[in-house]
Amino acid sequence: MSYGSSLAQKANHIMLVALIAAILSTGFAAARSSAADTARPNQEMDATGNGSTEKATAAADSFKHDFPNVKFTRVLESGIEGLYEVIMGANIAYYAPAARKVIVGDVFDTSGLNVTAEKRKILLAQQEAESAKLINTLPLDKAIKIGNGKNIVVEFTDVDCPYCRKVEEFFKNRDDITRYVFLLPLDQIHPKSAAKSREVLCAENPTKSYETAMGGGFDKQELKGCGSREKDINQVLSLYKSAASTMGVEGTPVMWVNNKQVTGADTKKIEEYLTPKTKGTGPASGS
Repeated sequence: MSYGSSLAQKANHIMLVALIAAILSTGFAAARSSAADTARPNQEMDATGNGSTEKATAAADSFKHDFPNVKFTRVLESGIEGLYEVIMGANIAYYAPAARKVIVGDVFDTSGLNVTAEKRKILLAQQEAESAKLINTLPLDKAIKIGNGKNIVVEFTDVDCPYCRKVEEFFKNRDDITRYVFLLPLDQIHPKSAAKSREVLCAENPTKSYETAMGGGFDKQELKGCGSREKDINQVLSLYKSAASTMGVEGTPVMWVNNKQVTGADTKKIEEYLTPKTKGTGPASGS
């Protein structure tokens, strides 16, 4: 298994664990409340289980009621009687309104096809297409710009994230890329990341300072701080956080390589999305 695919599976596992935690934190309380039972929308399923759009909407309302802390994009019919797909970005869980239960896992048909995995591919393609449109709305002029190559990379990173540093090492010394870097300090995991990010942004040369930070140069040295500029720098970090929210980014590293999304330090996929360097093949004969 490649490093990238392993990381992708880990990210999916983390999402499922978070979903289960959210369900456990709210579902039991709702189940114990007779008042909640009374207020819960009534569900009537037909014999086929396919249901109408109205039934999918009703299932969404019931899901919100039963699991209020679980964020989702939409609820769709699954083709299985009494079961609905709960779409969360490019991930799927299954919800049975009548039983008031959520199933986390993959569904297979009789031919052995992983129906859930196929649906994830479609959702991921849709999500990438939608997010690519949003890139042009980002404040790229406020990002840290690195390079002037023909490949465009928009990147959300944390200076203390080891996977982000792996990506940085991959990009190092390449002359075929223009990068727009948004710093996203994950304070809960890396408590010094915000201070290091401020140090990068208030430097006379933020690009050079960023490269120093990603190379571990700030790990043991005392930070100077931004002094009177700290308020302005905090506003820039707030702008970066807003940009991350716009793109649906909650972890790092996440990037768009020529408008195609890459999550995690999947350097193989990054390379795949980069336009190959022009080879010196010369003009074709007869031209």
